[in-house]
Amino acid sequence: MVDGETLFLIIIEYTQNNIKIKMDFKVFEAEHNNLFFRIEEDLPEVGVYLHVYEKGNCIRDFLQNDIDTCKDLAYQEYKVPLNKWIKKEREEYPSVNKPKNR
Repeated sequence: MVDGETLFLIIIEYTQNNIKIKMDFKVFEAEHNNLFFRIEEDLPEVGVYLHVYEKGNCIRDFLQNDIDTCKDLAYQEYKVPLNKWIKKEREEYPSVNKPKNR
């Protein structure tokens, strides 16, 4: 069973000589103790990333199975309260069967 936050939408667009898959990935951001945190979904077989930034530089990153685990990890490691996370939207358009002349 997949919860609503980790489920993403797939739409297939057919264009001339190319198929594009549109995927809407969930993104969450938070700030706490002068650090910036970003959680980004990737493909289900990859997982979810938690990035930790200090002064604009990524100082740590973690790969987990789901968004809730990333939030729990941020709380355990950095005491980021669960209510600080703000949901954002990010769209990716990975191309499948790209034309060979590109």
